[in-house]
Amino acid sequence: MSDLDGEFEAELRQSLERVQAPAGFVDAVMKRTRTAPGRSVSAAKQRQSGLIAGWPSLLLLAASLLVAVGSALKGHHQEQVRRERQAKRVAAQFNQAMFVTARTLAHIDDNVSQAVSLSVRKL
Repeated sequence: MSDLDGEFEAELRQSLERVQAPAGFVDAVMKRTRTAPGRSVSAAKQRQSGLIAGWPSLLLLAASLLVAVGSALKGHHQEQVRRERQAKRVAAQFNQAMFVTARTLAHIDDNVSQAVSLSVRKL
């Protein structure tokens, strides 16, 4: 390990050493957090419940609603696409069935026509 690394680590350790709080620090913090006599809500809680402090909550609610509505619309769209694809498959199968039926009927018609012409000749 180089001297530069050692100096850096020593400086880092010194910077991160525990420091005692100044005298009266705890009392000052506790005094600021207590509610005044006759008041049921501290000033900090009043600020949190105010309109400006409520904006993050409103934005979170709006974002949640947007995600929910977007998910619902996406699900609806995917269902619609699935139904359209299924309808196209059914239509293609129907068209194929009609083609086969028409071809079969034409073949039967040819056979019947030949049979009729043979029986007419025999008469």
